Amino acid sequence: MRKLTGILLVILWFANASEGQRPKPMAPPKPDVTVTVEELQKDYTDNEIAAERKYRLKTLEVTGKIKEISRVAKSSSTQIVFETGGDIIVLAHFLKENEDLVVKVKRGDTVTVIGHGAGITKEKKLDITRCSALKKVDERKD
Repeated sequence: MRKLTGILLVILWFANASEGQRPKPMAPPKPDVTVTVEELQKDYTDNEIAAERKYRLKTLEVTGKIKEISRVAKSSSTQIVFETGGDIIVLAHFLKENEDLVVKVKRGDTVTVIGHGAGITKEKKLDITRCSALKKVDERKD
């Protein structure tokens, strides 16, 4: 049944896509958890097991300052590396169809992303995958 659903979605996509146009990204999902990069860093440093329960496999809305923007090695996707001030590296991954979001920001910008918490690796990399929203945060205080 899943295979049939997937095939139908692909057929509908091709039927509706005009030649030379990229498919429009879907609306971002509603986040289960809203958190800053600093809070992620602290929670994973304090208790990795509890943090995994809190963030892994959840839709996250994460706000932080961009340290680096690059392509993922051997992939067409892009990633944002956030400044954390600690040992844990927080990465937001964007699929090719959402690349247009990434070109609108630069290093040093504070942004909010919405993606899926994939958990932490043994190399202390915390991945936020399938990011579908990226918004620059206005840091001005009036």
